[in-house]
Amino acid sequence: MLTRLSMTLALALAMLIHLPFPARATQWELASSVGNDLHQYVDLDSIRLSPSLRRIASYFTDASGDELKRTDYTTLYDCDRRVFKDLSENGDRAQMDWMAPIDDPLNLGAMNFVCALDGDALLERQS
Repeated sequence: MLTRLSMTLALALAMLIHLPFPARATQWELASSVGNDLHQYVDLDSIRLSPSLRRIASYFTDASGDELKRTDYTTLYDCDRRVFKDLSENGDRAQMDWMAPIDDPLNLGAMNFVCALDGDALLERQS
């Protein structure tokens, strides 16, 4: 029994050692702000492109309360149709349909920022 437990623990440890660590952002850029308290940042190194789509990692901060709140997102923007959908929020899969960023000035600002980036320059950065 002890041998089987030892083998199981050794296998679990080996798997943990060989799992890749998640990539860390290296270039956060302020994409939009509302007043002094609300800010949306995007990771330029996370941007993935297709003809009209931009997939990005971003985070939102809210300093309007007693403590700073941060929410992390992976978002897909359709620059041609001017809509977005969150793919994940704080690491959990988001279940949402495409939406226009109506009444969401931070998301609109992030969309404008990301969609205005030169796709060729981004592809060059990523290679």
